[in-house]
Amino acid sequence: MINRKSTVLIALFTILTMIAALIALPTSHAQFGPQINTMTSYAFVGARPNPVGVGQSVLIHFGITAATQNATESFKGLTVRVTKPDNTTETIGPFNTDSTGGSGTQYTPTMVGNYILQTHFPAQWYNYSGVGLFGPVNINTYYSASDSDKLTLIVQEEQVPAYPGVPLPSEYWTRPID
Repeated sequence: MINRKSTVLIALFTILTMIAALIALPTSHAQFGPQINTMTSYAFVGARPNPVGVGQSVLIHFGITAATQNATESFKGLTVRVTKPDNTTETIGPFNTDSTGGSGTQYTPTMVGNYILQTHFPAQWYNYSGVGLFGPVNINTYYSASDSDKLTLIVQEEQVPAYPGVPLPSEYWTRPID
């Protein structure tokens, strides 16, 4: 009986000693001051529909393959360079992205031929301050400038039909509804 009591007391003493040691240890944070990162940016561009008829609207989707920390923040100053079939150029923008790093605009080509589209992302700092697991976080990230690959937009004389709509049902709806 004494052997069992002494074993329980030794175990209890050991547990209490470990708890006291953990409480007495000072806390420390690994991060001192702002964290500075350098990131390579990757710009992109897309156009729909492609090919398209002259005078028809095209949706140009552009941006970079990075996202911001908050839904209210964006990357700024992106432009899209349009080289027309007669070799004149037009720069549209500047634009701000949404928080996913992308944005879009409509463009209407005015002549038949191949248009070349290219996105330019200017170098910029993105700074984020918030609260992390061990307290305040301050991250400063430099995104390098980049240009997307060139995209050929084919503009033809014939109009491209829009995606056909689906008429609403004339009778009681049943599930699933397409």
